Amino acid sequence: MLGDREVADPLSRRSKFRSLVYTISVGLPWGLSAHGVVSNVKRQRSFVARIGLKDTTVSLVGNGFSDPVISLIKGITPYYGWRGWYLSAGSGLKVPLGTDEQREEGVLLPADVQPATGSWDLMFLASVSKTLTSFIVYNYLTWTISGINTTSYKFGNSVNADIGLSWSGLWKLEPFIRMDLLYLKPDQKTGRVLPSTGSTRWNIYPGLVLSFPSNGLTLSGQFGIPVYEKVEGNQLGTNTSVIIGLSIVP
Repeated sequence: MLGDREVADPLSRRSKFRSLVYTISVGLPWGLSAHGVVSNVKRQRSFVARIGLKDTTVSLVGNGFSDPVISLIKGITPYYGWRGWYLSAGSGLKVPLGTDEQREEGVLLPADVQPATGSWDLMFLASVSKTLTSFIVYNYLTWTISGINTTSYKFGNSVNADIGLSWSGLWKLEPFIRMDLLYLKPDQKTGRVLPSTGSTRWNIYPGLVLSFPSNGLTLSGQFGIPVYEKVEGNQLGTNTSVIIGLSIVP
């Protein structure tokens, strides 16, 4: 993997992340569409601590719902595109309704373990795609401006680009490959920039979509492979990931 050099971690730190994402989309007049997203999240961080004369593994676990995101998207070109091009843009708002102050034995869990951030975040969204016979090339761009939560913690602003290529010429199967590029600024606490936060990451996701148009059902699966990481300070790297999706259109 390209990026920062790996070093031995004397604390044997590990981090796990699991997310079950629920989305709903509604078509509106004038080329508008509304979208709602919320996730059930489990974050676990473990490390080895010396308690007395014995090394003991300590685990911190946050489990609950994330902050929901509501967005409004406007199609700039006609629904079926213009000469193969389709453009859209919009904005979203993350509402602090999730679980962001979980405690373990009375102690507040660290911000990076909490299921939600607890802040009002503003998002700007844009997408462009081009249809080439059976191929579709697309790019989704998201710019997030993070707010400050009730514990005076501010997660770093971020820019995320999702660039992909899919092929729809194989029966009901649609193989695809996409690149996810993320730039994340360092976090802040009471206005002070925190060390060992902020990163630049690049992952590749090959995957497959299986569609049943008559039933409005779509299944998808993809496998995440980290390609490049540049982190600020001392942070855990990214491992492989698996994403399974199910879409139902009434």
